[in-house]
Amino acid sequence: MCKINSLFVVAVIILLFYSVGFSSVEIIDYQNIASQTTVKYPSMKIDSSNNIHIVYYDLQNEELNYATNSSGNWLSEVVDKKCLYPSIVLDSMGNVHISYFDSARANLKYATKNFESNWEKITIDSSEYVGKYSSIAVDSKDNIHISYYDSINVKLKYASNKSGNWTVESVGIGGMHTTIAIDGQDTVHISYQSTATATNGTIYHTVNYAKYSNNEWSHEIVTLSIGVSDISLAVDSQNYVHLIYCIEVSSNWGINSYLLFHSTNSSGKWEDEHIASNTQLSSMYIDSSDKIHVAYSECYKWVGAAGSMFCTKSVPVYANNITGSWQNETFSIADETLQIKSISIDNDSNNKPYCYYTLGDDSIVCSSSPYDGDWNGKTNQGHEINFKVQGECIYDFNIKTEVSSEQCALTATTNIPMSSSISVKDFIVSGNSGYYTGHFNNSTNSYGSWAYSSNKCGYGSGTWEASKKIKGDYNNNGKVDISDVMAVMKEISK
Repeated sequence: MCKINSLFVVAVIILLFYSVGFSSVEIIDYQNIASQTTVKYPSMKIDSSNNIHIVYYDLQNEELNYATNSSGNWLSEVVDKKCLYPSIVLDSMGNVHISYFDSARANLKYATKNFESNWEKITIDSSEYVGKYSSIAVDSKDNIHISYYDSINVKLKYASNKSGNWTVESVGIGGMHTTIAIDGQDTVHISYQSTATATNGTIYHTVNYAKYSNNEWSHEIVTLSIGVSDISLAVDSQNYVHLIYCIEVSSNWGINSYLLFHSTNSSGKWEDEHIASNTQLSSMYIDSSDKIHVAYSECYKWVGAAGSMFCTKSVPVYANNITGSWQNETFSIADETLQIKSISIDNDSNNKPYCYYTLGDDSIVCSSSPYDGDWNGKTNQGHEINFKVQGECIYDFNIKTEVSSEQCALTATTNIPMSSSISVKDFIVSGNSGYYTGHFNNSTNSYGSWAYSSNKCGYGSGTWEASKKIKGDYNNNGKVDISDVMAVMKEISK
């Protein structure tokens, strides 16, 4: 999410591992993994020989890269172009499999290496705008299973080649931030984010769990809150499911922060426990003794005004429940002026935890994009909407909406100073009881939806359209024509 500005100026993936325990932390700075570039969406796995495999997106060169130290030195190579949200898994032979979103075609793609060590890439789902938030896993027969998001239909989708051919299906409503895992019986488990609306119209974000058993999918809501993020799923040796996720909370002084929770169904029902506060990113794995290991970022500096405060400085933290209760240890990072942008954890064959994270700087100006400029438009209710775009960043988002119930009517004006970032052509803005989506048709026209919830006056939703103000476009209709010239002349003659 672009909270202040979105470019990463430090291109470093930091790898940490524990040799004995909390007192023995070695920090290794592998700058040659992604030197002089900008890293997003990294995913990591460790093979049976304890070699490390990482896939990530090079934002500067718009390349999907794969890096490994299996030769004894770090080597990286390009897998594909303009591809986001990668996920990596290794099969029983140590072969690399990657799922990802092809942003140029808005499809789900899959890549693996053949016997000549060349990348074989195929499009699995060619439907429009599918493949974001992909997660990949293999079963005991090395069949591939992928969960991912259908942005157009707002659905969770699932793909697999277990039948010998690739098949895809829609699994449930929602589907953002998916994680997939396969248990010892080759049962498929998926966690994902969705939304639910209460009877009073309040919109909640939910942590959802899906399971494929007896040839059908079952679904459960694990928990709900005003916001959830960074959902991770793993299955232990007894085939019980464990989830790690962050729940958004708001305080009276306007700070929006997250609490880190662990939930499991090992007792026959979902039970949760609080791990940490002020968290923003998280990842987990379960070791051979069914103990849980978690890596997350903890925020220690906030900026902004009440109702729109954001984390700008954070540190990586490692936690486990080996002793029966949660132990937490904060890492010292290479540059404390930077923010943790992503974090992940995995273990080697000796149950040694490895954690990586990426660092970024939110102090520079966003890059440019075709959508840069001031946008103005109307909602389906005839009220104004306007916002600004610079690079990936959406900011100064303003919209007026109406909601009503038998008890009252309310016209709400929402202002979110720094709100979201553009992913391909889409963005989501949330805050101050509202949830808004947007899509850019082209560099001058956009549309989206709005939803607003009031505890007293209920819930309302609708659509909006906006166009970008072009220099010389007096009437703000997305083009410069004779009417603009006449209007300007009229103004000058006054």
